Amino acid sequence: MKKLALAVAATAVVTFAGSAWADPPPEGFKGNGLPKISMDESWKVNIHATDHCPGADLDDSNRRVIVVHSLSMTDFDTANANHGNKVPDTSALNDIWLAPSDHFEVTDGNACDAGVDDEGNDVGATLLLPSNVSTSFDVYVKFRGAPGTKLDPVLCAVDDQEGTWCNVGSGVVTRDTGKGELKFRNYTSTLLNVDDPTGTLCAGNVCDLFESAVESWFWDWSGTDGAKATLVFIPCASAKTGDDPTLQSCVF
Repeated sequence: MKKLALAVAATAVVTFAGSAWADPPPEGFKGNGLPKISMDESWKVNIHATDHCPGADLDDSNRRVIVVHSLSMTDFDTANANHGNKVPDTSALNDIWLAPSDHFEVTDGNACDAGVDDEGNDVGATLLLPSNVSTSFDVYVKFRGAPGTKLDPVLCAVDDQEGTWCNVGSGVVTRDTGKGELKFRNYTSTLLNVDDPTGTLCAGNVCDLFESAVESWFWDWSGTDGAKATLVFIPCASAKTGDDPTLQSCVF
């Protein structure tokens, strides 16, 4: 009976981490969940949630790691409820501000030192993304945090007229134990668009990242202590078309 219980538990762990561990990957995809194409033109960044933030501001360091302040389990549950209501969590120390550019670059890797922008102080983490990221890239995320940690990242928009509102997200991801480490998953619609709050602010059904009708953007990166994620931006073979490109998947 003990051996049977252990076997059932092991199977449950693998199944929770993703059924792809037991099944072959979909056609055109690798076993790790990424498209089966060259990654030479892709760009990768790691985001770590921790209760022990670095003292340095990490400005202009051209690093590939962003550090955000973690949430307690209680605050995380509140954050997840907030996201379900399309609003950010209550912490300003896990916001990653996004700015359009012609390239990828982490210009500030520390979200824990958020200051007051109007006073010229540090406003936290800042990530430059190509201005055409919504039409020309998909973003895949792999959660590789410590066992038991949780993650619920969403894109939020800021506008003088509409205030701040967020994507409702794709649900909480929990890092379970065992060999079944989560594979990469396509998070394009969660991290690159928000619903149009009025139905008339943006073209189509959603506001895609860097649409001119929205003033500014940030990721509300809600995670518990030790939650880590790797993001990979993969270019499309051809640009997505239509009013809602972030609701489409790239053709590779």
